Amino acid sequence: WDASPLPVDYSTVRAEVGSAGSVGTQVVAGEGSVLAMVNLVAYGDPSAALPGNVDAPFGSVVTADGIDVFGPPTDLEAVAATVCPDGWPLKEGQPRIPAGDNSAGVANTVAVGFPGPNQSGVWHCESPDGNSDLWIESSQVHGDVARSVAFGQLDISSDSIKALRGEPRMFRSTNGGSWAEVTLPRQLDLHNSSSPQLLWTGSRYVFVVATGTEGTVLFSSADGVTWTEGDGPDQLVAPSLAALPDGSLLAIAQAGGRLIAGHSSDDLTWTYASLDAMLQLDPTWRASLTRTVSGPVGTAVIVSAQRDIVAAYGGLQLKHDHFTLRYTDSQGTLQLLDSGGTVLDTRQSWGQPNTAGGWIQFPQMGSGGITIVDPTTGERVDSFSQAATDAMWNDFYNSAEGQKAQSEQQPTASWVLDTVDGSGWAMTPFSQLGLSSLNSYPSTVAATAASLQFGFLIPKADGTGATAATLVGVGS
Repeated sequence: WDASPLPVDYSTVRAEVGSAGSVGTQVVAGEGSVLAMVNLVAYGDPSAALPGNVDAPFGSVVTADGIDVFGPPTDLEAVAATVCPDGWPLKEGQPRIPAGDNSAGVANTVAVGFPGPNQSGVWHCESPDGNSDLWIESSQVHGDVARSVAFGQLDISSDSIKALRGEPRMFRSTNGGSWAEVTLPRQLDLHNSSSPQLLWTGSRYVFVVATGTEGTVLFSSADGVTWTEGDGPDQLVAPSLAALPDGSLLAIAQAGGRLIAGHSSDDLTWTYASLDAMLQLDPTWRASLTRTVSGPVGTAVIVSAQRDIVAAYGGLQLKHDHFTLRYTDSQGTLQLLDSGGTVLDTRQSWGQPNTAGGWIQFPQMGSGGITIVDPTTGERVDSFSQAATDAMWNDFYNSAEGQKAQSEQQPTASWVLDTVDGSGWAMTPFSQLGLSSLNSYPSTVAATAASLQFGFLIPKADGTGATAATLVGVGS
């Protein structure tokens, strides 16, 4: 192996913006070229990148155009309504520290959360009963935007600007030794997005990323140089992406508590099908994608499913005067209902970027509650604090029903599903293959010109180790 550095000055990025790291790194080989994608992202307080004459004592945030600097909070009660449980005042300063044996008579409190290294202030929600103060990230305690600093006004390198924006970097090589950066047709607003994906379909490269402002964006290129914009699978966020033998695209992800497959033959129009429905799963079960393998004969996936204890319980909810927040399962499926019980919005609370037209808005950094925004006016109309949602989950898991559900082995099942065209699927239960969903672990995948293969590790009955098995299939 020969090491060939990509033209990115990582050390300068870290010096200029503080902590930074790469996520979603991929190397994809096409016909006559190779693309390497590195998603270098800056973490922490973006104030470190501001010019020396700009202070941000009340925090700042990266936007599509630069860095917005917040002014002082003018209405602490309004901020407390967003970040604190009802009746908990927002206070500046360290949360009260537990007193140990309480010999000094200090209130016996617990600080939940701890400030990071770049915090400009320390705030907490004060517990009325003195049991548990809640530390609040200082970036959530601020007033309106006092100043906007455009990226062009920052005295930092272009590498650092791209890291602040969370912009994935693509580099192309024809020999694996020298690399040149690839530029997409237009700049994307990626400071609120999922991890991007890149693949080769046999005839073109495809780049897909889910953004909060533009939905799921798709670009394709035959040579990695000239790119054409299409439409991504907007119903799916951060899907597992695969290419079928005819070059069409297959995308699979959880959406609204269900495992959904999307298929597109033209990079524009997508059709969707529920794999839960194909498998005839009970509504209280939740399915997940375990492994995927694609090759010249099709795509095969391993799907595992289990009865979800929260779905079987009927879900968990927090009810306010005008809105109800309901978790339908333990996988993070979240619904917002109005006072009449109509579902206004459904989100996956983990790994999904905020969308411009959504009611439910998650905090974009650190801890924080869930804000409800009227998509027609942009007005904040309600909020559910993190402390309240944490208490809801704790109450369930500590309840008699929750304890019983956790102590029981929930029923499970697994299947191998495979398809050639994205519309017809073959479904084979593990039980027909001599495998068990409880102790057969897919460890490797492989594709040849004539087959798709999964390798499994299966514990020996005597407990002395594991044996290996290879499952080979050819299309549906």
